[in-house]
Amino acid sequence: QLQGFSQGTRGHPECCAPACKYVNRKGGCRLGVQCPNCHQCKWRRDGTKVDSVPVERPAPAPLPEEVQQLLINYSSLGSIGHPLNCQPACKYHSKARGCKDGKACSRCHDCIWVRSQDQFPASGVMRL
Repeated sequence: QLQGFSQGTRGHPECCAPACKYVNRKGGCRLGVQCPNCHQCKWRRDGTKVDSVPVERPAPAPLPEEVQQLLINYSSLGSIGHPLNCQPACKYHSKARGCKDGKACSRCHDCIWVRSQDQFPASGVMRL
């Protein structure tokens, strides 16, 4: 069964039916293709309609020419002065999607990000 399509999905996103609140549950919508509600919109408790299609982020503004020339040798703005005078490490650079800011990131892409150790006491037992 195609859970992403239903009778109510016709005309999505401009003129489709209200969102189906069962489509994202474990068993999915029982009515499947026969459901009169839209399977593409996200259901909300307050009844407002939210389109489930992700919104693409606009591309970051281009960097000035002199900054681009400086960044030829560095992986990001925050990496300038690495390893002694750079900014803190970027948490997102090593992720699969990478850092959304790219070379314009204000954090260092050459350092390895680790979770802050000040959250944990020296004894190794977490406080509640």
